[in-house]
Amino acid sequence: RNMMWKKHSSLYLIVSFILEVSSCWGFSSSGGGLASDLSSPTVSVVSSTRIGWIGLGTMGEHMAMHLQNRQEKLNHDNDDNSVPPFPAIQVWNRNLEKAKEHSNQYGTKVVPNLSDMCYSNNKDEDENHPSIIFLSMPTTAEVKEILLSLTDLPRGSIIVDTTSGVPSETRSIAQEWLDEQGIFFVDCPVSGGLAGAKAGSLTCMVGCNDMQVFENIIKPLLESSFAGKVVHCGPSGSGMAVKAINNVLMSAHLLLGAEGLLSLKKFGVDPTVALDVINSSSGRSLQTMERLPQDVLTGNFDFGFKLPLMAKDCRIATSITTEQFPQGTLIPEVSKLMNQANALFDDENTDVTEAVKMLEDLAGTDLRSSSQEEEEP
Repeated sequence: RNMMWKKHSSLYLIVSFILEVSSCWGFSSSGGGLASDLSSPTVSVVSSTRIGWIGLGTMGEHMAMHLQNRQEKLNHDNDDNSVPPFPAIQVWNRNLEKAKEHSNQYGTKVVPNLSDMCYSNNKDEDENHPSIIFLSMPTTAEVKEILLSLTDLPRGSIIVDTTSGVPSETRSIAQEWLDEQGIFFVDCPVSGGLAGAKAGSLTCMVGCNDMQVFENIIKPLLESSFAGKVVHCGPSGSGMAVKAINNVLMSAHLLLGAEGLLSLKKFGVDPTVALDVINSSSGRSLQTMERLPQDVLTGNFDFGFKLPLMAKDCRIATSITTEQFPQGTLIPEVSKLMNQANALFDDENTDVTEAVKMLEDLAGTDLRSSSQEEEEP
């Protein structure tokens, strides 16, 4: 009887919180979706909602810029002032000068102190106005550190973590913040590299326990800013898990492609010629079509994603495989190679494509094409 009461009590608290959040965000009791301020289908966040961005690194800088552009476009379309103006995106970065530069360049609003993120000058008035805060950190460890300063956010707020983090830890964070703070924690790692961030065409892999939050708030917000594709991967942590496996697959394709081209070059086949054939045949991949010809054969090594972060993602993928498919051997082997390459360079700014140099050293030759070598003095 006591166990049944505890279950019913917990259910009551959950239902009460859902009703509370539904009221804050404008969900109808019939599940009809979020009330929009404007008629445009891309407007799914009320104009009073404050949106913050924490972490203005290689990717975050451009993703926050696209969110700011969204706000400005909505204000431009709202020329009759039918709703209050959409506020500027609030930005914070560990290096305050970086945040100031972002504000000067894109029109965002600098928040010097994390504890003031998404608050006005009167916190009492903000209690019933949930906010949305995006995180863009190197690892889950930094995310946990940042969260310590966000515990005063209004109930019903949403934290969207675009970090390539640890799925199991992310799932625990999401449950803890919902239970203790009444705040949704959504994982949303992205793929598409620096070019996708600049173009606003990133693929977003979302892990979210609440489909109303995803369908009515997260997905429209992402699609109207920096995303080209938004996929709900499953419950909390699922987005992180898919991202880790995606990145270890990218690493595998990169290393396999390079190993194959090195073997062919030593056999007497020019890498450019080999790729011309492979990229119109069944063995092609994005790595043979773009990364190897654009960043390795040219000697540029400038894809824009750092090797230490890729090595970290490969370790995460290995942990998933070890736990879920212990018989698997390929993913752990790829992770081992990428982490060996990372240890070889021991430089946080090393581009991920430079992992190929480790294989070139082993082969005693490189993959610079004959035409590239001829151009060099």
